[in-house]
Amino acid sequence: MKYLSNSIMAIGCAGMMLLSPGITSASASIDYTNRNQDTPLTWWGTGKAETYDVAVLVKGGQFTGLDIEKISFPAVTDPEVTDFKIWMSESLTLENKENHPDVSTTDVTVTDGIVTASLSEPYRLTEGGVYVGLSFTVNQRTTPEQQQPLATIATTDDSSLFSYYIHSSRTYAKWGEFNQSMAFQLPFTITLSNIPENAAALSLSKTATSGVGLPTTVNATITNYGIKPITSLTVSYEGAGLTGSTEVQLPESSTPAFTESAAFSFEIPAINEKTKTGLKATITGVNGQPNSVANATAETQLKIFSHLPENRPLLEEYTGTGCGYCPRGSIGIEKMRSLYGERFIAVAHHCDDSMAIFAANERPNLAPAQPVAWINRNRETDPYFGDDKSLTAFGIDKVWESIAQSFTPADITLQCQWADDTQSAIEATANVTFVDDYPSSDMRVAYMLVADGLQKPTWFQGNYYSGATDKWPADFAELVAAPQYIVGLEYDDVVILAESSKGIPGSLPSDIKADETMTHTGTLTLANAKSLAHGENLVQDKSRLSVVAVVIDASTGSILNSAKASFIQAGVEAVTADAEAVATTYHDIMGRTVTADHKGITIKTTIYSNGDMKSEKFMNR
Repeated sequence: MKYLSNSIMAIGCAGMMLLSPGITSASASIDYTNRNQDTPLTWWGTGKAETYDVAVLVKGGQFTGLDIEKISFPAVTDPEVTDFKIWMSESLTLENKENHPDVSTTDVTVTDGIVTASLSEPYRLTEGGVYVGLSFTVNQRTTPEQQQPLATIATTDDSSLFSYYIHSSRTYAKWGEFNQSMAFQLPFTITLSNIPENAAALSLSKTATSGVGLPTTVNATITNYGIKPITSLTVSYEGAGLTGSTEVQLPESSTPAFTESAAFSFEIPAINEKTKTGLKATITGVNGQPNSVANATAETQLKIFSHLPENRPLLEEYTGTGCGYCPRGSIGIEKMRSLYGERFIAVAHHCDDSMAIFAANERPNLAPAQPVAWINRNRETDPYFGDDKSLTAFGIDKVWESIAQSFTPADITLQCQWADDTQSAIEATANVTFVDDYPSSDMRVAYMLVADGLQKPTWFQGNYYSGATDKWPADFAELVAAPQYIVGLEYDDVVILAESSKGIPGSLPSDIKADETMTHTGTLTLANAKSLAHGENLVQDKSRLSVVAVVIDASTGSILNSAKASFIQAGVEAVTADAEAVATTYHDIMGRTVTADHKGITIKTTIYSNGDMKSEKFMNR
């Protein structure tokens, strides 16, 4: 992330920048630096008394056609570090083992830890770029400043923007690129001018997907090469028989300043046939004015399928009764169900307790510490807070939703039935359809038997939230009021059998054809649903079992889509259709009796005249 000073003011912790009023392209200049204001300097050196020459290659891209007016570097202040020079060169050359710049050299002095050279004439940057360099001589090597005289900053995500080079009179006899071998960059600032007002470049995602008869959303990234922040764009497009343009307004939180980028998307009209073709897009306007970037065009592959499968990402929570922070996972899952209904599918893998069925090295994902969640087995997050590292607010919805909105090539549906009259096994039948061809693939189906309402008097749940008032979100109020060890909890979504958790080899053909439905049936034997620790069968109530099926790309281990069937619950409802409800009770997650309007997670239990019992869980806000 860059900050811009003098003509441009940097504001906010998110790095968004605003231009000062009244700046025009005729007079505008900016100080461009690769160091944030709050990034501390570190110091490096060879420990020898010698002359250092270091250089940064400022090349191409957003810099072509701009003028350099001034150059600055941080510098050490020490009487035995002398002869500071700032220089520019179109090539790095040595004569008699000494640096020989071919553009300019300026003698400079250290003032307040900075050396600065103002150029007598601006230097116009070409596509080939220019080396901007600093040289100085260390005469003694007794102090820390003399031993490590070169100012550096830690490598950041911007490391690919520049290449860094070093030469010295004793240690580095030849010029060499060192940003790959050393984990730092050279901090520098260049004052740039001749910057256009409205200029932007475009990049597109590799593919844009949609279904026949549906509009297509194209994901893109804009990079600002102009002096004004970008608030709006005009995007023209061409491909698949379509030609048109659309206007895009960027939100205030995503108005990139010079050299900053922002993600956005635009929509093209529906295409009424399956096709795979190129789509070309161009930024023709920026902020209502013509785009000053001459070549602001990018291409993507447009894929129009027969339909778009509904994406139901699977959340797998790793939890345990001995984990005091794990109870937040069940709160997060129930809150997600209240938001997304049956589309949200989640399971809980218990770790190192009486409900665990996997050894640590057999779990579908790494989970050395709990609670942790994995979405589709390739995205790690928290089961309640999501990616909120400060652990202050519900956020798993944002993570899950971002994945649910992405394209998946696979549809899956699931039906279940008892294998025989003894109800000792379940037959789960998955119907899978891909909307694209996948020749020579290794796609698989996997099944998990899931139980709700598991409980036992000897089980207790650790609760580190106990007594921690005014610290956690309001959703945690019941946990804060509960004791440090909770007895009598019911555990839902527990995976009690998953014999082929990484997919059944050969369950889907290796040569997959688009739009052809494939069927696979798996058998889940209830007697095999045993805890790892004691071999105890974990089937407590057949009426509260369900099956989750997933499609897995075995080449990556990622889940492509999931489906859930609570078939036995449906059977209970059918049996009780003619029976009369004789009693209804409500409990919270700690088993305490509450009223129907209880705020938070509530378990409703209905007892029927024929003796059947039905439980359901919901959340009141």
